[in-house]
Amino acid sequence: MRTRSIRGYLMQSHLRISAILIAAIFVLSISAMFLTVHLQSAGHAAENAEVLRRSVERFWEAYEQQGKTLNRSQSIRTYLAYAAQGGMEDAETAPPELPGGVALYDLGRQIYPETRYPAALPETAQTRQTFVHTLSETQIGYFTPFYNFTGSEVLGYLCFPVPLESLSRSVRQAMPETVGYQVCDSAGRVLLDVQRGYRYVREAAHDTQGTAMPCTASVDMESGYQSVLLLLLCLIPISVFVFAVSAVFSRRIAGRLIQPINSLIASIKRNEMGDLGYVSIYESELEEIDLLSRSYQSLMARIGELMDKNQKENLLRIESELDVLQEKINPHFLFNTLELISSQAILEDADQTAVLTQKLGTLFRYNLRAPDVIPLKRELQYAKDYLYLQNVRFNHLIRCEYRVDDRLLRQPVPKLTLQPLLENCFQHGFADSSNQPHQIDLTICAQTELLRIWIDDDGAGMPPEQLAQLEAALRQDAENFAHFIQRREHIGLRNVHARLCLQYHIGKAIWLSRSPLGGVRVEICIPRMEEEKGGDGPCCV
Repeated sequence: MRTRSIRGYLMQSHLRISAILIAAIFVLSISAMFLTVHLQSAGHAAENAEVLRRSVERFWEAYEQQGKTLNRSQSIRTYLAYAAQGGMEDAETAPPELPGGVALYDLGRQIYPETRYPAALPETAQTRQTFVHTLSETQIGYFTPFYNFTGSEVLGYLCFPVPLESLSRSVRQAMPETVGYQVCDSAGRVLLDVQRGYRYVREAAHDTQGTAMPCTASVDMESGYQSVLLLLLCLIPISVFVFAVSAVFSRRIAGRLIQPINSLIASIKRNEMGDLGYVSIYESELEEIDLLSRSYQSLMARIGELMDKNQKENLLRIESELDVLQEKINPHFLFNTLELISSQAILEDADQTAVLTQKLGTLFRYNLRAPDVIPLKRELQYAKDYLYLQNVRFNHLIRCEYRVDDRLLRQPVPKLTLQPLLENCFQHGFADSSNQPHQIDLTICAQTELLRIWIDDDGAGMPPEQLAQLEAALRQDAENFAHFIQRREHIGLRNVHARLCLQYHIGKAIWLSRSPLGGVRVEICIPRMEEEKGGDGPCCV
């Protein structure tokens, strides 16, 4: 893998980040400006389209009012009725009372004033009742419906001819000179189209109420784009200046970081050459660099101490190995002797003595040869053998009850977890009453992901103050190993607690309390192994 110097890496990383930040700010600024221009243009176009729509609606208000007035004319209604019955040739049929230029249409064609070729009613009447229709290049017609007496049925239409110039003049007065616009009739044909010649425009359209005439306004966006271009021209030199300043500071920062590291590298090279006593300390104002330098100094001092200690330990190792070999000889002699005694007891028909000797031999083998972690079943059998021997010692006055969840017998536990705790029952609980009957209850069950063990006795018990002191000692053992090394009492209990905490990486494994039997309750709570986990087992406590 290709390597790089820290100075080059820091400068390159810093400059890359600076370039990304500058580019991001540049793009965001331009984008925000473009968005602002478009939003402002859209709002301006919508406002002008609304002004255009209102000006067109105001223009038709007078014609709309005149149409409502003519709707009350009985002569027009009568004329339409005769036209519908085909009686237009009747001499008594009077012409309708209409203002000059206003035409009357039935539901199919123009019927007044009569023409040689009457105009057909525009198709727009099929979708709208009031509409505007183009009559010629210079004239448009405002069509409004004529109703029956109740106003529930359209009998025909009134057409008001309007010069297109009148509408154009009315719109010009309402619209600003800088805004382009387009007005169409109800069928979508263009009536007015005024454009200002802009290259970039934004349009907005609204339809008039009643006549549904599309009104479109267009505004100039070129001035907004010029503002964006001006911002772009200003940002380019600013970005270049910021990048140059960033490069200068990046070089200075990289130099301040690399100088103490180079000093440390020089010290390491001298140490590699065999000069372990040389350590160059570079006092840096950077906390991490200073800590690294001082930690290296401490490390080299510690290496020197360990090398000296290792030399001394090597001198004692041969003597220690000889002692270990001697210790391995003694258990063989003890086991052979116990087997000889057991065999002799069987030959002499001393069955009880044979059993005691066999169980004692089993206990010695367990202590000396069992691995550090064993199945709970084997640990439980060892505890039962120990209780059997103690029961014989106490003239069979000890009553032992076992409540064990059989599913937990394969659960791995540290060796000698139960026996030291059971020994406390005899050493402290039953010491002053060896000729009296006593009871010990051993309960083992599972709760979710925990293995729980209770040992209860009916012995002398302990005062609450002493229980509290022992609980505090267990907590201090877990927090401070030096406190555990200096222990002088309750060695068996505290040894078991320390081994369980180290084995399962927990802060507390044993709790002490007053037992329901009257003595002391010792509770062990440790995690279960993954392959043994399951639901809650039966628990009798």
